[in-house]
Amino acid sequence: MTRKHLISLGLIALVALASTLSSVRNAFVWDDVFLEEEQMLLERIRWPGVFFLPKYWNEHHATPRAAYRPLREASMWLDVKLWGLEPTGHRVTMMVLHLANSAFIYFLGARLFMSHVVAVLAAVLFAAHPIHTESLAMVKNRGDLMGCLFLLIGFVLFVRAFREGAGRRGTWHALSVAAYAAAILSKSMAVTLPALLVVHAWLVQRVQRLGRLIIPIIPFLLVVVVFFGFKRATLNTGIWAKERTPLNLTERVGLPSGALLRYGFQLAFPVNLHHDQYIWPKFRDVAGQVSVLGGAAILAALGLVRLWRRSPPAAFACLWMLLTVLPVSNIIPLRARPVAEQRLYIPSVGWVLFLGWLICKTRSSSRAHVCPSRPPRALLALGLALVLPLVALSCQRYFVWRNSIILWSDA
Repeated sequence: MTRKHLISLGLIALVALASTLSSVRNAFVWDDVFLEEEQMLLERIRWPGVFFLPKYWNEHHATPRAAYRPLREASMWLDVKLWGLEPTGHRVTMMVLHLANSAFIYFLGARLFMSHVVAVLAAVLFAAHPIHTESLAMVKNRGDLMGCLFLLIGFVLFVRAFREGAGRRGTWHALSVAAYAAAILSKSMAVTLPALLVVHAWLVQRVQRLGRLIIPIIPFLLVVVVFFGFKRATLNTGIWAKERTPLNLTERVGLPSGALLRYGFQLAFPVNLHHDQYIWPKFRDVAGQVSVLGGAAILAALGLVRLWRRSPPAAFACLWMLLTVLPVSNIIPLRARPVAEQRLYIPSVGWVLFLGWLICKTRSSSRAHVCPSRPPRALLALGLALVLPLVALSCQRYFVWRNSIILWSDA
């Protein structure tokens, strides 16, 4: 690893530490308080393979099919073995996972944009972004972090497999599929990786042959079929699913449109964040919802086409946001919490990659779609001016999560 990479990773680690350090002494809050009840159960378990078995989930979870995240559960089991119920140890694990994701975004940005500047900007923006505070403030949300990490690993390995010769391509491809399986076993939201791979191959690598686009994706699709087929065949839906009432047409259209608009606003303007959120804007009829959502979709499509002509990697970063947020956009209604900040952890990867490119191009005199390899002083100053307020906002949000009294006083 070169000196440039080491310095960059050191800077990323510094920003990640500054953003998350204030959370280390926070108490367990919200769903984490149930760790005290689960401690005896977790301590009785001798090997983590138990968490992959349907029996564990059907007997100990209210919604087994929705909650099935065996790798996340195995990680929590290991932390309980190491730290007991000491929150600090669990939060150190969360910080390490967040730092690992930030580092992988650095390598992803460098490979995608062929620019060290964009890679550093994207990684530090990700490390500092306040939208991640909910994912890191609750140790049970580590599934977001683990799912993102394995998804990034799978993506990078697949891209490398495409560039390797026939001799080693199969090895990298198999490792990518394994990373994908680990991602959806940590967080099923990571299911979108095959779509990301196809879009990247088509937009960025300019692969035109249908067979070359689809055939490498078949093993990933088999993983999806096996995963969801296994859940449907062996896991109960749970008591909450049985109590659901049907939605009317206005609600079915309003939930996805409102969720997507809110998520887009929160990524761009991470202020007034709140753990107890609501869908907005609210419309009285379907026509208003369809007109707003349709207009936004048309503008987004036109913008993407223009962006693709200027920078295919930047267009792909925007599509990363859209594709990864779709599973949690309430197309399939999420009744308990229609919107939640933690669900933006994986989509925010696309946002910071795009924002890093945009900052770079704003301050660059070059008309090419690639950014300079060395950062000018003005670019460094602009990046610093963006990162420092994000760090401050993150620290402020972690104070709200300090204990249950402060958290629910903020509700």
